[in-house]
Amino acid sequence: MPDLASFYVFPFLLIFFRMGAMILTAPGFSDSSINTRTRLIVAFTISAIMFPLLAEDMPPLPDQTGLMIYFIFAEIVMGICLSITARLFMGALSVAGELVAYMSGFQAATLFDPIGGANTTAPTLYMMIAAGALFFISNFHHVLLLGVLESYKTFPAGSLPALEPTVAVIVQTVEDVFRVGVQISGPVMVTGFLGYVVLGVFNRLIPQLQVFFVALPVTVTLGLFMFAISLVVMLGVFGVKLREHATVFDVEVTRQ
Repeated sequence: MPDLASFYVFPFLLIFFRMGAMILTAPGFSDSSINTRTRLIVAFTISAIMFPLLAEDMPPLPDQTGLMIYFIFAEIVMGICLSITARLFMGALSVAGELVAYMSGFQAATLFDPIGGANTTAPTLYMMIAAGALFFISNFHHVLLLGVLESYKTFPAGSLPALEPTVAVIVQTVEDVFRVGVQISGPVMVTGFLGYVVLGVFNRLIPQLQVFFVALPVTVTLGLFMFAISLVVMLGVFGVKLREHATVFDVEVTRQ
């Protein structure tokens, strides 16, 4: 009679730990609006589906407790590495939203963000919700799930990635977050800057003009107008860049 714990339970748990760690940190899945129980059910179900495909590559239950703990720790680290850059890159929308809010006069108008669980500006909240929908509409979650499946070809169960290149990719992602955030908010920033320049010229030409009372409705109108007509392009650019930062590793994800 086969040892169920050695050949079935422990290998399944290794897959579950890698998949669960990925889902608990991946954008879309890790939003605070999705409760932990739902995420665990999703991770358990997908792990059960992948188990027949990966069972032959899974190691049996080791005899030493320390080795078993190492396997579990390695799988959790691998799952986090598979999605941490995508999670960090979502911050580009926060940077872009804050810049849009600042140039449009919405920096003082904050709303509760159910995704991040904190108060944020209205443009940031709108962009984060739109990006969450785009994440699933564009099947980006399939990229991450297939990435977990393909990762076992490069990183078998129990293996850890090299520390230096992994940290370098994460640092580069943080740098790209601010760069892409500024690029995305570029149309609104340029329009707002030109609006302030024109208002400054009017203030010099017509000193009697109450620029403060004129500037607020003008900047809000211009900001909302540019935000509305460029939102599709903003999210499109963000989607392309997000796929480039799908994972720490250069894992080729293809459909068979």
